[in-house]
Amino acid sequence: MPADIIKGVYFKIEGKAGETKGIAWSILQKMGSHLQHLISAMAKYDLANVGSPQLNNFEIELFDYRPGSAVPAFRLRPVAQQVIGIPIQEQRQAVSKSFDSMLEIAAGGDYRKIGNLYTLPEVKNEIAKQFFEFVNSPGQSPITVVRPTPKGRFTKVYNIQRFTQDAYNYLYTPTLKTKIISDTKSEDAYGKVLLKTTKGKTKPKIVELYRGKDNSMSFSPSHIVVSGKTYNLHGPLMCVLDKEKDYFVIENKLMDLYASGESEYEAEQNFYKEFDLAFTRLNELSDAQLSTRLIRAKALMNLIVKEIIIE
Repeated sequence: MPADIIKGVYFKIEGKAGETKGIAWSILQKMGSHLQHLISAMAKYDLANVGSPQLNNFEIELFDYRPGSAVPAFRLRPVAQQVIGIPIQEQRQAVSKSFDSMLEIAAGGDYRKIGNLYTLPEVKNEIAKQFFEFVNSPGQSPITVVRPTPKGRFTKVYNIQRFTQDAYNYLYTPTLKTKIISDTKSEDAYGKVLLKTTKGKTKPKIVELYRGKDNSMSFSPSHIVVSGKTYNLHGPLMCVLDKEKDYFVIENKLMDLYASGESEYEAEQNFYKEFDLAFTRLNELSDAQLSTRLIRAKALMNLIVKEIIIE
C-alpha cells in the first residue's frame, strides 16, 4: 500500500501556499478538518457490515512537518492494540486501504471513479464533498504525496491532480425528497412533491398529481423517534408509501420492513416501531444465525444509522 494513513502520509504543498516553506494556519486547519471528516466517513461506510465503528479509533493527528516547500504529515492517532470484541487494527487497515485507493484515483485525475467505490447517493455525496474540499484546501497550489528518505529528501508517491468543480458536480447527486399533499377539492387527490436542494436552497415543485387511492408514493424520514429513543440517520431512509383502500402502508423491501395504519401518521409510527425492533433484534444476533436476506437488512440498517440518542 503506497500511502498508509496509519503510519503517516506526507503531503507536499508547493506553489503560492508553500512558497515560504511554511503553511498558513487557515490552510492547515482546512486540510486537517476535511481529512478528518473524510476518514470518519470512510470508517462509517466501509465498515458498516461489521456494525457501527467507534470513530474515536479513527481520529487523525498532525505528527510531523518538514520544510521544502511545506510538508505536513497526518496519521491516525495510535490506539490500543486490542479491545475485546472489536478488531480495531483490521478496521484501521481497511480504512487506510480505502484512503490509498482515493489517492490513487486523485493521481489518475478521473475523479468519476469515486462513484465506482461508493454507489449509494448519500454516501457518494459525503465522500466526494470531503475529498473535494481536502484536495482544494491550498487553492490552486499543487499537492504531492511524498515519502521522506533517510537523506532528508522526498520520494514522490502520488501527484494529486486538480479536482475540478465539473468533476465534483458529476459525482454529486442532488438531495431529492418526496412528501404527500392533498388536493383541497377531493379527499382522494394526492400529489407528489419534489424537494430539490441546490446550493443550500430547497425549492418545492409538484411533479405529479394522483387521483385515486391505490398509488405508490415516497416516505423518507431522516430520523426515527420511538420509545424514548432517537435514531439519527446519515441520510433519508427511502421507503414506499401506498394508500390501499382505507389504510396506509409503508415498506422498505431491502430492510424487510413493513407497517400499516388507518392514517398516514399511524403507519409512520408503526414503521418506526418496526425499525426499532428489527434493528435491536438483528444486532443481537450473529450473521451465522441470519439468512442472507436478513444479513443484508442488518448491514443496511447499520450503514444508515448515524447515532442513537436515548432520552
